[in-house]
Amino acid sequence: MERTESIVVQASPQYENNKSKEMELFGWNLQNRQEIHEKGDAYGRPSYISGNTYITKTTIKHYVKLHFVRGLSLPNLDKIKKIETEYLNLPFPPSISLVLHILTNHTSSVKKTQSGEADLRTKRPKGRRIKGPARETPSTP
Repeated sequence: MERTESIVVQASPQYENNKSKEMELFGWNLQNRQEIHEKGDAYGRPSYISGNTYITKTTIKHYVKLHFVRGLSLPNLDKIKKIETEYLNLPFPPSISLVLHILTNHTSSVKKTQSGEADLRTKRPKGRRIKGPARETPSTP
């Protein structure tokens, strides 16, 4: 019987296929899948509309546990493990809120419009023109 190693990972159901494909790149084979529905915190309050109604909110956790196995006799397993470790230690890309924060901080200036709102227009670098659809200017009689 072949010696194996195994790992269990949790993933959102919507990313389950992506995670399986990712693990297959490093020689892992899906052996088992378990879908988890867990009830979490629950709280309630009286309804503001009807005095005889009570509203309850329950938080539910929903995820899948994926059990992967790979053989220890896999060719070049040491190299695969090294690449897998490097891949898993890569930093996450910045979130969209951080990108927007950086973009708004690099605006050339913040001008106030007549209504008092901030006008956040970025200054384009010289020599680069953004082409768009041709605009028609109305002719005056």
